[in-house]
Order: sequence, then structure tokens, then C-alpha cells
Amino acid sequence: MWELVFNEWIVEVFTGFNAPTAADMRDRVLQLIAAGVPIDAIGQQGHFAPTLAFADPTFEIVGRTNIAEYADALDILAEAGLPIHLTETNFIAPVEPELRAAQAEALMRLWWGHPAVEMIVFWGPWNKVAGRDEFNVGFWDNDRAITRHGEAVFSLLNDRWRTNLTVTAGADGRFFDTGVFGDYVAYWTVDGITYNATFTVAKSEDYPAWHCRRRTPPRPDKFGVRVKTQNLKACIAQMQ
Repeated sequence: MWELVFNEWIVEVFTGFNAPTAADMRDRVLQLIAAGVPIDAIGQQGHFAPTLAFADPTFEIVGRTNIAEYADALDILAEAGLPIHLTETNFIAPVEPELRAAQAEALMRLWWGHPAVEMIVFWGPWNKVAGRDEFNVGFWDNDRAITRHGEAVFSLLNDRWRTNLTVTAGADGRFFDTGVFGDYVAYWTVDGITYNATFTVAKSEDYPAWHCRRRTPPRPDKFGVRVKTQNLKACIAQMQ
């Protein structure tokens, strides 16, 4: 399904200019919606660097976006009542690798916990083919080695925020645990035979309640997932 995303940068991220602010962007989106434009989401460009650095690569970029001020900016964008998509996301400042990794992790955690943030699109994961590669923005450097900020992002995505568990079902064939939004593969063994099924944990229409939908029918047993919690990042799985 196609979506119309209003995509723009804000000075709380792309620092150095006076406009547009998050409030300017929110107001413009609301104005367009009132005029009948069917906007589905707000696209907030994620070039985390001083604006002048894009005009002059020698410009000093030791500074970084203030996380607290940026969190306020996200809240302002969310006042438009639309999902927020982080677009063109790259981590440029500060220069020092450990500080850049810390900044990337702080931003990722902020997005993860913000109820309006729906999507993150990364800009140029491999530095050699990334726009503005002089800033070493890639998760992989020119020689395909993982950068420190790449390690920070991958650790969150592939370890801390990935549900990977092994359990033994009770006598009734059920187990209960928590998980995050996303696609899952489940394997279970009955009488020495292993079966598998895929399913998706997704938002329900009556957010923040959740629903999970079965993608492919398991064989030969039934496999279902249902929600028993209002926790933003929790789902209860049921196997029968």
C-alpha cells in the first residue's frame, strides 16, 4: 500500500539554521491536512550534523544533537497525530568514534521508546557508496569493517531488541513470554517430531492493545498467538 510521507529536516537535528523547527513542520503538516492533502506520516530527515558541514566538509563537527531537546522536538512532531518516519538517517557527529557510537545508541533508544516513531530508514550503510562518505557515516567503513557506531546499532537490533528464547510448554501445551513487534519463527517438538510456523507481532487497531496474526498454517498441530497485556512491547504466545 502506498503512503504519502511529508519529508523535511528540522533545526533540532540539522543544526545551524533558524528554520524549519519541529513546530514549523508540525504546523505545515496540519495546514496541508486541513486543505485535504492525504498525508500518512511525517518524514523527519535524520542527518545528525551541523548544516554547514554539508556545505563545507572541513567545518567543525565535534558537537552533537542535544538528546533532551531532540526528544522535545519529537513530541512536537507527534502533535500532528501522524506516525513519524526517521528518513535519511545517518550519524555524523561527533567525530570521535566512541562518542559517535554513544550518540547513535542514545538516538536509537529514544526512537525505540517513542510511541509515534514507526520507521527508521538508514542512509548509506556502506560508507564507500554513501552520500557524503567523507564523514565516515557508514555502518561499514570503506574496507567493509564495522564502525563503532555500526556496532552500537547492530547490538541493539540483533541482540538486545531481538526475542530469542527456548522454553518448555506446560502440561496444557502453553507457554508465556514477552516479545517485540516483528516477524517470528517458532519451532516446537511433539513426540520427537519438530514443527515450525511463522507469525507476526503487530499493532492492533485499538492501539496500544496488540494482536498477532498467523502467517502460514502450521502442520499438523495448531499454533496461535494472542495478546494478554497492554505493555507496549509485550505479547503472550500460546502453543497448542
